[in-house]
Amino acid sequence: MFPFIKLFGYLAATKIVLCIYLVLFPISIMVFLKTFRPQQWYFAILSFTLMYNYFFDFGFLPFCLGIPLVFLTIVAFRTALEDSAPPWKLVIGCTFASLVFLSHPVNTIALAISVLMLVRFDSKIVEARTSGKHKLVSQIRKCIIMLFPIGALSAIYLAYLVFNNSGFHSPRKMFEYWSLSHQVTGIVRPLFSVNHSMDLAVIVVLVSLAFVLFFKGMLKIHRGFPLFLSIALIVFGAVLPRGAFLGGNDLSSRFVLFGIIVFLGSLKATRALVKYVTTAIVVLLFVINMASRTNLYSDISCLTEDYVRATVGNIPDNQRIYTVYSAFPEISPPPMFHAIAYYHIERGGYSPFVFTDQRHVAGIGSSINLPTSIMNWNWDCRDTVGLENALKSYGYLVVMTARSTLPLFFERYADKVVFRDSVCSIFKLKKDDNSESRE
Repeated sequence: MFPFIKLFGYLAATKIVLCIYLVLFPISIMVFLKTFRPQQWYFAILSFTLMYNYFFDFGFLPFCLGIPLVFLTIVAFRTALEDSAPPWKLVIGCTFASLVFLSHPVNTIALAISVLMLVRFDSKIVEARTSGKHKLVSQIRKCIIMLFPIGALSAIYLAYLVFNNSGFHSPRKMFEYWSLSHQVTGIVRPLFSVNHSMDLAVIVVLVSLAFVLFFKGMLKIHRGFPLFLSIALIVFGAVLPRGAFLGGNDLSSRFVLFGIIVFLGSLKATRALVKYVTTAIVVLLFVINMASRTNLYSDISCLTEDYVRATVGNIPDNQRIYTVYSAFPEISPPPMFHAIAYYHIERGGYSPFVFTDQRHVAGIGSSINLPTSIMNWNWDCRDTVGLENALKSYGYLVVMTARSTLPLFFERYADKVVFRDSVCSIFKLKKDDNSESRE
């Protein structure tokens, strides 16, 4: 995000990054399937039903942008592991792997799992090994060379987190399960975005189509690298704690999304009719899906632009800003809030909302314990005291109302209001906090 923000400005940068993701997502999956299943690559069209997933709609832009990079990196690794591959292919593998590392830790781990499964189960690599053309030691050596940059970068990053005491929960909390139902729902959660009813309709149509084709013998599952990798990623995501693994929420579910996408490579059509029927149905579903999302995304875009205009004129740079929302009856708030968090970080301040956990934002540590029930406004005495104590450390409070009413709790700060409209209310809590150092 940040290179694009510096080059094009915040509002344009967000749209550019989203467009890059939407273009690369289906292309990368098509390249992946053409590499590993060249006769069945047209199943990549099913990826259009997975583009607008839970993580996209909730604004996890670095992770989303890294998804196509992972698939392109797997293809680069496969090419570099072929017989007599020139050294420049190793350089390409290293470059793509480094970009994956910069996108998100989950993408890095998914790539590592994919490389292990690639060496073990890919037919061409196994054939080259068994025929004596390419020894296992040579293949492992190439993998180590291409993975070395992300291994070194990961070690430096982990050392930084350890010595700065930020970034992760305690080891015990990282592997703490919340409940069985919470864990199970994490397996299907990636399939549902903010438009639940539309997502459910798409799933029902595609699953019904798959059952009919399987029953008639027109669709089969091919045993090979894509199937084994899909199973590995889904099982890995299902077993990992959904709640706080790696210091974040729903990180384990992201492995499940990778597994579902890779599963497309295990599908095998026995008749050409399957290709035409699948293409027609997916195109129809995609058009209907996009039509149902247009107003939602337009509303989020307008609200975000209004928010930026409001804060530019009322909040100086390098401020500590506490942002909360009161009610969003018509739209989903997470895309807007993740966008706002990027905006404040870029301006030199930050707001501890939805990023990673309640202690820090994007690697910036904070010792403030925020109230646990602030998301749903089920206030109790401890929450009220906790919020009041937290606000003492911030220069500005921004309450996102998004055309709803301001919660009564914040009326006690009415004398500190510097801006109020239908989108947000801005409260200046301190005279100047530019001189305060970040924790």
